[in-house]
Amino acid sequence: MQYLIRLEDDTAIDPAVVGHKFASLARATRSGFKVPLAFAITVNANDYYRRNKIWPQCLGNEIRDATQEIGLPEGVSVRSSSTLEDLGEKSFAGQYDTYLDVQNERDLKEKIEKCWESATSQSVLAYLHDPLNPSEEAPLMAVIIQKMVHAKAAGVVFSRNPMYPLRSEVVVEGIVGLGEKLVSGHVTPYRVFVRGNRVVKDKTVTEMDPSDNGILKDLNWLEIANLARKAETHAEGRPQDIEWAIDNNHKLWLLQSRPITTIRKADLKAPPGTWTRKIAEDLWADRLTPLLADAMMKNTSRFDLSKSARFLKMPVIQPSLSVINGFLYVNCESLKQVLTLLPQTFRISELRSLFPPGFEIDSIPSPNVGKLFSLVVRALALGITQPQGNPLLCRSLTRFNMRKLQGKLNTIDRLPHETAPQALKKTGELLGCLALLQEKNQWPYFYATVFTWVLKWVIKDLGGLTHSDFLHLLGTNTDNITTRIEHEMRGLAEAVAHDETLLDKFRNFPGQWVGTLPQPLQRKFDQFLFKYGCRSRHRTLYVKRWAEAPEEILGMMANLLGNSKNGGTPKAPALPAAALLQKLPWHLRLLVRPLLKSACGFLNLRENLRFFLDKILYRVRQSLLMVGKKSGLGEDVLFLTQYELEQVVYDRTEIEDAKRLAVDRREAFLKEIDVYAFYIDGRPIDELPSRSKIIRGIGTSPGRATGRARIVDDPTKQGIKKGDILVAKNTDPGWTPILRVVSGIVVEEGGILNHCSIVARELGIPAVVGVRQATRKIPEKTQITIDGDLGAVQLAEGASRHM
Repeated sequence: MQYLIRLEDDTAIDPAVVGHKFASLARATRSGFKVPLAFAITVNANDYYRRNKIWPQCLGNEIRDATQEIGLPEGVSVRSSSTLEDLGEKSFAGQYDTYLDVQNERDLKEKIEKCWESATSQSVLAYLHDPLNPSEEAPLMAVIIQKMVHAKAAGVVFSRNPMYPLRSEVVVEGIVGLGEKLVSGHVTPYRVFVRGNRVVKDKTVTEMDPSDNGILKDLNWLEIANLARKAETHAEGRPQDIEWAIDNNHKLWLLQSRPITTIRKADLKAPPGTWTRKIAEDLWADRLTPLLADAMMKNTSRFDLSKSARFLKMPVIQPSLSVINGFLYVNCESLKQVLTLLPQTFRISELRSLFPPGFEIDSIPSPNVGKLFSLVVRALALGITQPQGNPLLCRSLTRFNMRKLQGKLNTIDRLPHETAPQALKKTGELLGCLALLQEKNQWPYFYATVFTWVLKWVIKDLGGLTHSDFLHLLGTNTDNITTRIEHEMRGLAEAVAHDETLLDKFRNFPGQWVGTLPQPLQRKFDQFLFKYGCRSRHRTLYVKRWAEAPEEILGMMANLLGNSKNGGTPKAPALPAAALLQKLPWHLRLLVRPLLKSACGFLNLRENLRFFLDKILYRVRQSLLMVGKKSGLGEDVLFLTQYELEQVVYDRTEIEDAKRLAVDRREAFLKEIDVYAFYIDGRPIDELPSRSKIIRGIGTSPGRATGRARIVDDPTKQGIKKGDILVAKNTDPGWTPILRVVSGIVVEEGGILNHCSIVARELGIPAVVGVRQATRKIPEKTQITIDGDLGAVQLAEGASRHM
């Protein structure tokens, strides 16, 4: 059996024989990198030593011959090369023993045995073992014997920044002499960032090694960075962590190369730059399926106000939106351009909250008078060239556009869909209608946000009123499709309540009444479905709509009936709007009245636009399912893009290949993941976690409530009782009827403008949104208190869950 493998041997690239570290060096040698001479003692030798406590026969002689070739008297290093070491998931950094400058046979044999024995040390076992699988054995280890590089400088280089992997920079750290002190953490290195061909010193590391004598300053940092870039290319794009050394002849050597274990594949899926979920979660809270994500990215420029920004002479940053792990995010650089047009005084807290912690918003200079004057003039001209951008005309023009879009929808409804190509063509027409709706939505959504934020600033910052006063005022004049649906569903529930015999059966088995309700209740129910059947508990295309699952409506009616004895949840007492306004100075009252009217008007319009969106998405889902039925894809069709469907329908792709792709995407889509508030160059960032029993969010409906926390994913399921506090990841307008039952709402995503906040204000129940990981931190059925004024959720003593 062969126990010694040299770099040029065929088996040198087999990690099962020589471990991953030596295999990596062998691949680097084949790719033309300068790697010091080395050989490996195979894992079979380690296995023999573990079982017999002696060396395999003749191994000592083979090592003696090999070390003469590489020069034992001049010094060699002895390093580990485990079969699990230097993998993408675990590096085993610092777990195994390493020995440098070994110069005689006796010392070499001792160090080889110590290296083997370190493979089963307590430290390695603790690092390796999964507490759920404690019986796992320590992996076998090959040992690398490598010619020493007597370095004048050495260090490590990362082909990507481990903290921010999508930044276009290489991170290089170096010290004078051997790199072992750096790797072991005994010294602070000199660090530079190489961006393109530019070398930037790390400002946080200012001190040089006193023994430096200019060595580090004169190093060719760009050469070291290029070594890392080349290594990443040869590793098929996998970011690399490399140990390097420069000898006294100025030759650069690669000593080790391994994947950067702290960079996950998910980090590389996010685009470069800084991205915020804060405003996007109001625009689209649900996770996007591939079809909608692809369509939205293609049409972004039609609804991101970039056309208007160009007219105003603002820099336009592209892309302005991105989909990360299925969730919509906004480019912070685009938002930053807005700040350049706002004086410091008007940079309200809502704007500041859109940026990640540590972002220095005040470092952005205020615009000068000339720039402000030019902006005002161009904004006035914009209202002429784009009439919908005029806030005085926006609402009436939007309603006119909705009528035109309804006519377009009616035309699309008449298109044939008997074959897969016909159904796919119909899907394309509907996606075009969706893009047109988003284009017409941009100004109403913009003004709903702006008027609400300005109203809050005037009422609180200028007028001195409380956050609760602001929320009470914003809850006035609520009249939109979402609240009308809630009222009509409550009317259906009340009709059931008038029949005592039906009521008792209905409360226990609501689903059995699908299609069999007594007349005329069935007619009313059918009319409700005809008008509102496009709604669902979540907007994602994967979820059935009410028209497809009428039992969901019956389930919500049963929840309403189960709590009807107490008359539902009463509105919290509050001062009338007129009385609140009287608390303001007269000149602010003159400003607040039109602001309040505009804010409420645009919020109501936005809810109506969302219902129109539901109508389009329902038709898209139905059309897609028809494509799946006619093509043989079935429901897998929901996880393919429009282009991929075209390839299948027109026989350019094998249907089985498309199905496998769709199944993989479905599994990933249904897997629970964390939704982060921000991404910075590929790294997910969230708000600082709270260690106390109070969890913070955004108060969006005033009041305080104490009740039993119910973690809810499906609002149609029974068991929600009056006085419970609903805790959810996100909600959709389809949840509205159940909000009448609960005494408060806690949601992981959203802001002051999302639909559950609007409905909560109308119902007079407190709501706290933007509570990150609320469904994990709040235990089911635990007593909690929420305060919509303070934006706080207080857990009962002893309650803890992933805090």
